[in-house]
Amino acid sequence: MTSLKHLSLSINHTCEMMKLSVEFVFIGKTAFITGGSSGLGQAIASRLSSQGARVIIADLQEPSKPWPSDRGIFTKTDVTNPESVRQAISSQKSQLDIIINNAGITHQPIPMHQCPLDSWHQVINVNLNGAFYVMKYGLEQMVKQNSNGGVIINTSSIAGIFPQGDNPAYNCSKAALIHLTIEAARHYGKYKIRVNAIAPTAVYTPLISKFISESKDPNLIKDQLQYLSLIPGYLPEPEDIAAAVAFLVSDEAKFITGTVLPVDAGYLTM
Repeated sequence: MTSLKHLSLSINHTCEMMKLSVEFVFIGKTAFITGGSSGLGQAIASRLSSQGARVIIADLQEPSKPWPSDRGIFTKTDVTNPESVRQAISSQKSQLDIIINNAGITHQPIPMHQCPLDSWHQVINVNLNGAFYVMKYGLEQMVKQNSNGGVIINTSSIAGIFPQGDNPAYNCSKAALIHLTIEAARHYGKYKIRVNAIAPTAVYTPLISKFISESKDPNLIKDQLQYLSLIPGYLPEPEDIAAAVAFLVSDEAKFITGTVLPVDAGYLTM
């Protein structure tokens, strides 16, 4: 009985240690997150912070919820302005370990021949050019650190793999982001820098809510969104995507780079 008791205590202790190691895998790490003030970006920031990371929220707007100063900082950043991005990254005194390229926008679907040029340029500037600027200056910083490398996650979309109807700028920007991911992964692996992308389906965020409310038939859009999942009546919450990101930036995924992880409830298999 005594030996069994000791074995039970040992197992419990091991389980507690394993739980602790999983919960706080990012202690001492700094994460730079664009579009981190709301929606998906905020969920990612909260998840990484809860697991020990210090987060830098780079956005035009301050976080919609108060952010404790001991968990990170906000830096006003316009991702379409390369100088704004450069300053946001270079002004940080701590080592840069994680970059989450999450800033993104979309517009209402419209046939290509009717797509306003300013709409095209705006989406491409935020979703693609902005991501490039962050990667350019972020990689420059990571290479300069000459330490244990780093991790970059780009938020693409299922639309970057399988174009969604009448949204040329968004589809193209997210597809190009996948190629940017692979390009960087191939070159920067020698610096121990991993680069991956996630491809979520539609997620209940302020961006999607705005998209629905501004559509010609919000109820129809809501019904159609339900078919973006093999799980009836379910679309992922921001926290579901944040969990996938947390895995990819953790050491549990240390041999994963140059890949695109669909977080789509099976949509791409349909």
